[in-house]
Amino acid sequence: MSVETIYVSLLDEGTDAFRPVVAERIKDGTFLIQGNIPSDERWAFRPGERVVVKPHVFSDGTTGLLADRRAIEEGSALDSWEAAELEIEQTIAASSEPFDEVTIRNTQKFLSACRSRVQTPIGVAKWYWSTICVSWDDVEVEILDDRFELYEFHTCPVAIEYFDMSPGGAVPGKLIERLPCLKIEG
Repeated sequence: MSVETIYVSLLDEGTDAFRPVVAERIKDGTFLIQGNIPSDERWAFRPGERVVVKPHVFSDGTTGLLADRRAIEEGSALDSWEAAELEIEQTIAASSEPFDEVTIRNTQKFLSACRSRVQTPIGVAKWYWSTICVSWDDVEVEILDDRFELYEFHTCPVAIEYFDMSPGGAVPGKLIERLPCLKIEG
């Protein structure tokens, strides 16, 4: 395994800020963050976490690999929507940063809309900020207070699409249609 420099977003800086960190390459695009967090910094991802990186162009024009999301561990797939719901509840409860109530409601609506139509996700996690990410093999949905962001990793470059969520509204059907559907046996 090779050791490389990747970048991690710094939290609570008031502007976009990044810390170069040493990370061990696990496989293409996946790294294990190493080192220690300085006492005066908050990182989006911590040492010991496995992350997936993406190419990033910084404000000064330089490029680097930016930690984008937590990696899903092999064999850690969720076995039911109930397990996904429990994992989300535990993630919200364990977060040091509070979640917006609207984001939590949108997450509950999303889970409800998916249950009977969409395959069980392989993972759920807290995203950079206090948002929830639901993942399948090559598709992820980030749930925010005002929208859903769909990331499709089977395309190059990664396809990102936004679906607005109005207060009290329903989860957009067009989003659900883009997710891995349940296989009907029979």
